[in-house]
Amino acid sequence: MASTAEEGITIIFHKKIDVHDITAVEVNDTDEFIHWLKNYIMRYRLELPEKLNSALPIIEDYVNRGYNYFVIDIIELEEDLASVEPIVYKFKSNHIYFPLKVSKVAKGSTFVTLFIVTTESQY
Repeated sequence: MASTAEEGITIIFHKKIDVHDITAVEVNDTDEFIHWLKNYIMRYRLELPEKLNSALPIIEDYVNRGYNYFVIDIIELEEDLASVEPIVYKFKSNHIYFPLKVSKVAKGSTFVTLFIVTTESQY
């Protein structure tokens, strides 16, 4: 069930799955998305990330390239819990779908490991 949270933002999915609280959002306005995201974080009584505004150019790049769906996954961890079951996102596509542009707003190295499962031998 889709619902509009603000102009330019549509919440297309929200569900609590085990320790994951997942919200999928369609973004049509990046400034509105940042505003919505700040309010969303505050609703969970979490600290706003210092570099959230620095992420705006990265979000704008994704939206400008036509990738305007984002998922926010808030995970509740117990003090003695070392790991959680990951969430797997599946969707049909006729080609490899990998919109990730390596970027960061924090210091340090970034590594991405890509694991592709396909029935085609050409990849």
